[in-house]
Amino acid sequence: MTCKGVIKGRTIELEEPLPFREGQAVTVSVQPSLEDAPPGSAAAICAALDAMGPVDPDIIDEFERAIEERKHPPQRKGAFDEE
Repeated sequence: MTCKGVIKGRTIELEEPLPFREGQAVTVSVQPSLEDAPPGSAAAICAALDAMGPVDPDIIDEFERAIEERKHPPQRKGAFDEE
C-alpha cells in the first residue's frame, strides 16, 4: 500500500485515512515523493526507478549478451595517427 503524506517534525500526516484499526502496529518505509523532487535529482531518479518495479531477469541477461556481442578489441592505432 502506498500513501502520500507530509512530514511535520517527527510526524507524518497522511492525506487520507488508513484502513487499519487505531493502535495497530505497522511497518513504514519512507521516500521522497517524485512530485516534490527536482528533475534530475538523486531523489527523482530513485523514485522513478522504484516506480518501474522489478525488471525481468531474462531482460537483464539479454541486455548483457547484447553488450558482450558488440564489444570490439582495443585498437593500437589512434584516431589521429597517420597511416
